[in-house]
Amino acid sequence: MPDFHFRPETWDRSIFESVVVQNEYLLPDRLEGWVIDGGTHIGSFAYASLARGAARVIGFEAGAENHALACRNLAGFPHVEVRHAALDPSPDGARVLYFTPCPTRGNTGGGSVNPERGEPVPVCSLDRVLSELPGQGLLKLDCEGSEYGIVEHSKLLKDKVHTIVGEMHYQGQKGARLRCRLLKNRLERLGYRVALRPWGPQTLFLACQGGLWPGWKEGPLYGQPAQQADHILRFMGLDRWPDPCTFGLFCPGFGDIWRTVQYACWVQATRQAKVSLYTAWHGLPGKDFSETPLANKEGLIREILEALDFSGTLELTQDPPAERYFPLAGVYPFFAPNVPTRQRWQGTPGKRFRRIAYQLDGVSCADQKNPPQADLEALLSFAPGHEFVRLGKHLSVRQCLEAASTCDFFFGVDSGMQQLCYAAGVPAFLLRYGQDRDVLDVWHGRRHAIHCADTRDFLLKARAFLALD
Repeated sequence: MPDFHFRPETWDRSIFESVVVQNEYLLPDRLEGWVIDGGTHIGSFAYASLARGAARVIGFEAGAENHALACRNLAGFPHVEVRHAALDPSPDGARVLYFTPCPTRGNTGGGSVNPERGEPVPVCSLDRVLSELPGQGLLKLDCEGSEYGIVEHSKLLKDKVHTIVGEMHYQGQKGARLRCRLLKNRLERLGYRVALRPWGPQTLFLACQGGLWPGWKEGPLYGQPAQQADHILRFMGLDRWPDPCTFGLFCPGFGDIWRTVQYACWVQATRQAKVSLYTAWHGLPGKDFSETPLANKEGLIREILEALDFSGTLELTQDPPAERYFPLAGVYPFFAPNVPTRQRWQGTPGKRFRRIAYQLDGVSCADQKNPPQADLEALLSFAPGHEFVRLGKHLSVRQCLEAASTCDFFFGVDSGMQQLCYAAGVPAFLLRYGQDRDVLDVWHGRRHAIHCADTRDFLLKARAFLALD
């Protein structure tokens, strides 16, 4: 590993390891010619390209701190240049854009440019750069939403770029999902073969004028969660799970563990593989990883296994094998089909319990997902004559299921209780608040819950559901 510098308490190291160590873009062993690196961050993709023989790399990074660190990390390479500038996504050729850091703490790779506010940053059109380079080369775009504009307004792209690889950003901005589809259509109209693959909650893309790189396959842009059940296999570069195999936990939260256990059960039941589960949590790859376990979740895992309607036996282990061990940390097994619970919702269309289950105190991203304190009274009093039943850590898994199964519905924020209620068949309302709509679509789909933007939206839908208006 090169002598890269990472800022403490940031995503620097994990982004580097994702790009370089795990090779998220499935870069081939050998690259020739020049590379334009749009969204250089701290230099990870540039380094991966140079290590594969790229003759020259020109990087563009809008964040001043990222740019300085990229220059430092790549200083030992003679054929690389990192410019403190943004590739221009606008049709009129803006002279200056403004860089805004990502609001998520530690996410140094999520900043974006806009025409109105932030730190001013110079811009450069893609065509201007392409006109300065001989022959054809590779373009990488991870520009936090600017990808479509950069491609759409280039007139030299088809003649100068034989391969484009990058990340489609469908979170955040209004119309972003549509722009991702337009980006794919635009590249195909130019004669590129376009392939997509999931990488955690993101979608990576590859566009080639010739053959696709090994590991990439042409296919649809988006699918419902149940249709993406084997996305983790593709993520791991496998055609099928080995028999036997051992999974590690995705993350230490209740919902994360619930989905990990469900996924392990589903693989064993449907993919002819004997699965065991490593119960310890060591942290996410990168700066947070610990050689010694940070927590052991065996007790909670056993509770979940007892709750699921799973006829097989899932072995739990404290000593994962060196081979055939697959840590799911950061892989997001949300796309897997639900394994139902033994305790099912006992309601019918004409039956009312006059009880409503809820959870409004999510732990991760609490400032984004939880309702304003001023809204709590309205949320817990909108249905006179109904009992409001709080679910959460103060109850066991069995107690949560028993309570939810005799409620008219569940409402809450992005949390493990949502996952539990999905599996039990309880009607569910998912309140979004400050979280991104498209992210929640990826994590939850649109099949299981009635999505609500905020308190007002939820109250309108919930009262209609209960026929209170």
